[in-house]
Amino acid sequence: MIDKHLYMEDFLASTETETHITMLYHEIKDLMILMKLPMEKWATNSSKLKNVIQTNKEFHKSTTTVLGIDWDTNDDTLGNAFKTSFCVAGDIPLGEDLSSYEQLKTDNEARKPLPQALYVETTNPVIDITHYSSYTKLLRVPAWILRFLHNCKNEQRFLFELTAEELKKAKDYWILNVQQQCFQAEMEAFRNNHPLPTTSKIARFNPFLKNNQVIRLGGILQFAPISADVQHPLLLEANHPFVLLLVKHTHVRLHHLGTRIVLSELRSDFWILRGRKAIKKVLHKCLPCKLSKLKCGNQIEDPLPSECATTRALHIELVSDLSTDKFLLALQRFVGRRGLPCAIYTDNATTFHAANKELIHLWKVIT
Repeated sequence: MIDKHLYMEDFLASTETETHITMLYHEIKDLMILMKLPMEKWATNSSKLKNVIQTNKEFHKSTTTVLGIDWDTNDDTLGNAFKTSFCVAGDIPLGEDLSSYEQLKTDNEARKPLPQALYVETTNPVIDITHYSSYTKLLRVPAWILRFLHNCKNEQRFLFELTAEELKKAKDYWILNVQQQCFQAEMEAFRNNHPLPTTSKIARFNPFLKNNQVIRLGGILQFAPISADVQHPLLLEANHPFVLLLVKHTHVRLHHLGTRIVLSELRSDFWILRGRKAIKKVLHKCLPCKLSKLKCGNQIEDPLPSECATTRALHIELVSDLSTDKFLLALQRFVGRRGLPCAIYTDNATTFHAANKELIHLWKVIT
């Protein structure tokens, strides 16, 4: 009780009944006397307890300061006294000045709040590209949405699998979305017939806006015998998630070929800024490529035997099969050319056993 209501050297507490507050007064007083810390100058708004305190001659006064606030125990009110200065702090308003001051008074009357309309424009795309890990699925989702919009507006509806034209429209949607995010300042400059900003990272490519929609690479291949898409590929930013999915899809479609092949394939339609770096980033995370580049572990060799064979020459005999007769003829040629060996080791024990039996039989016939 004391630790919750003791502030520095003041004890401040309240109860719901006068009986309880009187009991609390005696308990706290006796306890503090036992602790050699007698408490004096009591103040209360309870008439019953006030009589007890006045009898003990411990009542302080009707108004006391508690935690910086004045407490009037008779009226049971809290207040604070401020000292004011009676000197003139400024000009005294007269006549016209006073009338104009009255007009400037604020109207403190509460009024009904009026609703306010707030128009907010967001640049976040409807489809969050970061939620997709497949380029094919990334194209199919907007393709189905575009088909739904088409079927809502037209009586002739498409009900079967997605067509190549629908997938191309979805691809064009993503390309336009990527360029609006990465080259917003450049697109605004093109549409307003203004020069590109000096800080633009695509100014050196001599780009232009085709059909007032997408940015394509300029260059000097206008008269080359190649398609228009190859002459002026689409400009894309390397770090965009769409580009990373496109690189990954092309890499898998080309059966995990290297950086140069993937870059050459992509440049037939796109010109990716720092494209080689983007391709290496994707290939570095490709699990099949990592597994194919792993090095086999070196097997630990057993210790050499105490007596190891030494190869001094290599003799080869060509035989038509591994029969006993062919082996004996080959062995006869070997002995005739190299001499009789001391020991013969083989990995074809079946032929050697059969030859051994044949030689034993011939020896018995001779003897």
